[in-house]
Amino acid sequence: MKRVLVVMLALVMGAGLLFAADQAPSKWSAYVEGWLIFADQSGNVGIGPSWASDSAAAAIPDIGSEVGQFTDLTFSYAEPTMGFSFVDEFNSNDFGDPTKGLRNMSGWFSMFNGMAKVTAGLVRDASYRPASYVEGAAAFTRLGNAEWGMLLQLFPVKGLSIGSFAKFPQAMTAADYANMFGFGVSYDVPNFGTAYASYRMQDAGTQTDEIGIALKLTAVKALPVLVAYNLDLQSGTIAAYHSVILSTTYTAGALSASVDAKFQYQTAFDYAVEAVPAYALNPTWSVGANLGYSSAGISYFTDGGAGLLLYPWVKINVGSASSLKLGFRANVPAGTSTFNWNIPLKYVISF
Repeated sequence: MKRVLVVMLALVMGAGLLFAADQAPSKWSAYVEGWLIFADQSGNVGIGPSWASDSAAAAIPDIGSEVGQFTDLTFSYAEPTMGFSFVDEFNSNDFGDPTKGLRNMSGWFSMFNGMAKVTAGLVRDASYRPASYVEGAAAFTRLGNAEWGMLLQLFPVKGLSIGSFAKFPQAMTAADYANMFGFGVSYDVPNFGTAYASYRMQDAGTQTDEIGIALKLTAVKALPVLVAYNLDLQSGTIAAYHSVILSTTYTAGALSASVDAKFQYQTAFDYAVEAVPAYALNPTWSVGANLGYSSAGISYFTDGGAGLLLYPWVKINVGSASSLKLGFRANVPAGTSTFNWNIPLKYVISF
């Protein structure tokens, strides 16, 4: 275990030191994330996740969806007027499998002095869906959500963005083609905030159309606030789905705290609340915890299952974006007295 820790720290420090120095912005960027699990409630001890992979039936119950030694790989290349990006959430064993983890494989180019932009390929674009401050979640779906198609965006005036996404044609009836589009708009007002709206037409399945609106208020720099609402219209006799996310973060010197709250209703009311207080001991070391609770009908926590979440951790920052985070992650599923736990090391290598 010591050898693995030393190797991981060397990799993270190497990436951080290599790219932390002052230099011209790189055209390339890359991000790798993963987990090593050292022990869990079932008596497993050692370097996981050979016994705790998302791809295996032996996945750790109710302790979070991301437990692979390699869970995310992202890289991108950008010129002033063109670029491409790639994202694979492959969870160790599913690299390149579009049914398991491939999320983005697209290229883009801008035209007319930046007034228009076209993105095509396997598109995963969140231009019209802001992320919450804890989970990076939102009440509604991205306009292009890991779907093959093309996104056209127009920027007619400063702060205004208008987008239209069209899925690439597939084998289907003519009537289905009317359900292959999505539309979004955002407007940013400096020193106040940004408003978002999104409308997605759905094709197959029980879900029909989806409407999302959001407002991110940034007038108070130390206390930004996000409010987002989603309406999923369902076909037939299935009830419509409503969800709301409230999120904020606060920073005062070395102390920070972020909070997410999600409320949803379809046939019953469910909710989730998560808070992350943290304290920076110095620019390198910080301590904190993910504390949360969710009702049985909602799955919200990336770092723990539905129910009660307790996840204290210590984090080492290396460079501007790389890190190691060692913690104790525990969960009591809603409506039970079961106590699930593991000891994870999360690493991030970014440049």
